Amino acid sequence: MGVYRDIIVADGYTVIPKFFNNEEVYKLQELNYNTEPEKGHHKELGWQAENVYPREQYQHYWSQQCKEETIWIQEKLHPIISDMLLETYKWFAVDFHVANPGSDYIHAHIDSPYQFRPWHDLTDLLAVQCLIAVDEFSFDNGGTAILPGSHKEHYPLTEIGSKKLNDKLVEDGYIFSAPQGSILIYHPRSLHSTIPNFTTRPRTALLMLAVRPDIYQGLLGYHQAPKKKPCMWKKEDSCTRWPICVCKRTKDERTWNSAGQGNIK
Repeated sequence: MGVYRDIIVADGYTVIPKFFNNEEVYKLQELNYNTEPEKGHHKELGWQAENVYPREQYQHYWSQQCKEETIWIQEKLHPIISDMLLETYKWFAVDFHVANPGSDYIHAHIDSPYQFRPWHDLTDLLAVQCLIAVDEFSFDNGGTAILPGSHKEHYPLTEIGSKKLNDKLVEDGYIFSAPQGSILIYHPRSLHSTIPNFTTRPRTALLMLAVRPDIYQGLLGYHQAPKKKPCMWKKEDSCTRWPICVCKRTKDERTWNSAGQGNIK
């Protein structure tokens, strides 16, 4: 008991090659084909969180939630996730992330719940993120980069996505390069990012976030915040999400935060 948990707490991530067999991978690919985009970076229009476009028009995108359609995956992962979170957890989010050919996306960041201020400075294992390789992952097609040991570091929200952290991730990070059906499971505090896709085929991952039940409702409030809209003010040096965010800053009162979330009026 606690073997996987010890690995995540110590190293920040673990990889299980070919966790899903070929038949299961086919089911994942079929589900991805039948799940529409929800938000993403359009090749011509930039970030789009409200309007949905054909998937090939995005550089990269996140799909609609598919928690109900992935019960069989949740059941297969249960022994591992229950070991990591001491048998008490809830699935918070399940969606696909697709990097299309030509995507140059790289954004060194941390995941929920730690990306939000109430949990940003905490180091306890409050959640685990599972990334399932629906396609083969490689350096060339946008395989995820993760910085070993970074879950023990503190990265100010103002530095997330900065050139400094992007460069550090590319230079010092581990590239998840593995056959389809493999899993990367990591501490959400770990600095990571998709890297550019130089191939002619999309690269698809299924992301599954499991969280401790005691933070579920609080975290839900942040994810249900208003959708991001263009900022009506000029860029401030301390804001890392301009020109798209959800804050309601005014000329006289700066109420936003650097994650572009929370402090909503």
